[in-house]
Amino acid sequence: MNKMIYPGSFDPITNGHLEIIERASKLCDELIVLISHNINKKSIFNKEERIELIALSTSHLKNIKIDYTEELLVTYAKKNNCNVIIKGFRTFNDYEYEYAMATYNNALWDKIETLVMFPSLKNQFVSSTNVKELAMFKADISAYVPSVIVDKITKKINKK
Repeated sequence: MNKMIYPGSFDPITNGHLEIIERASKLCDELIVLISHNINKKSIFNKEERIELIALSTSHLKNIKIDYTEELLVTYAKKNNCNVIIKGFRTFNDYEYEYAMATYNNALWDKIETLVMFPSLKNQFVSSTNVKELAMFKADISAYVPSVIVDKITKKINKK
């Protein structure tokens, strides 16, 4: 079975993430959307909420598995017999960071490959950080996240 991993914090999932998930799911038998614990980020949504938001957003895709890890991505990949990591690039800063990560990952396990996908122009600037900020100011986020989760995001963020 050909499996790939699309890792991220997904706090919350955006249309940019969903676009990459939809396109990547066509390239493999199983795509693992992996919520990775990032020690450098403070999440608004807990693990269960992020899993739910991703599940609602990807319910139309049949080869998606959603998982969570606090271990190194390469360690997770080895345990799950997966040697391809999908990464989405939006900006040059993404390139610098992800290039370094791909290099580290390959140094840790020489069987791992990183496949880069670029979002369409309409999703090129969409980020979870910006979505959260817009929601905090009660702006309309419906153009930036899947429609099935707009209410859940706005309710959660406006409770804070």
